[in-house]
Amino acid sequence: MAKAYDQASRMLDKMIEGKAGIKSLTYNDPALKNRRQAYALVCETLKYKQVLEHILQSTGLHKAKVRPTLLLVLTYELLFGRGKIQGGGKVKRIIMAKASKVRHIVEHSSICFGRLP
Repeated sequence: MAKAYDQASRMLDKMIEGKAGIKSLTYNDPALKNRRQAYALVCETLKYKQVLEHILQSTGLHKAKVRPTLLLVLTYELLFGRGKIQGGGKVKRIIMAKASKVRHIVEHSSICFGRLP
């Protein structure tokens, strides 16, 4: 799994906990290597957060023993981002195992709920 996904999911964790805002997390973290990419991933994942949570619930991916925010970021990247997940690893295999079901739910959701955000 690419480091950018892990960094973005950790930023989301801190935002959800209310520890800091996205800009302060982006600019005050010296360990953050690619600030632009992490910022974009967090912003876009937040934009689609409700849809992504619905997808994770519907597919049963929310039961995986993985950080929920990492699942959100990777699912965003697969569906609305680049269309693929960079790197490899356990979490990518978990999501890719249900990729067709995830895409089916997105197609069905966009028909039922109109255009996605």
